Amino acid sequence: MHYCPDCQSILQHRDYRLRIMKTEGGTKQFIQIERLKCNHCERLHNALPDFLVPYKHYVAQIISGVLDEVISADDLELSIIVQSKHARNFPSPYRIASPHRR
Repeated sequence: MHYCPDCQSILQHRDYRLRIMKTEGGTKQFIQIERLKCNHCERLHNALPDFLVPYKHYVAQIISGVLDEVISADDLELSIIVQSKHARNFPSPYRIASPHRR
């Protein structure tokens, strides 16, 4: 069960939307993201899986690897991620310590 982050009411399934996901090497895939609607405040929310970061196309493991300098930022797009002020200030949940995240 999902709860609205704004008013803590129960969210209900609305539909799905396509989202671009880039993996290592820049390979693009389109995945379906569930959209949920709050019955109380009527806002829409995307139910992102743990491996995606809001507003970023690369999977969280690649972004955190580049930021932690575990993965080389040779690729131009990955360099842009590192230079982004927003990327440097990711909250700690997006910095993955191990493949088995809570």
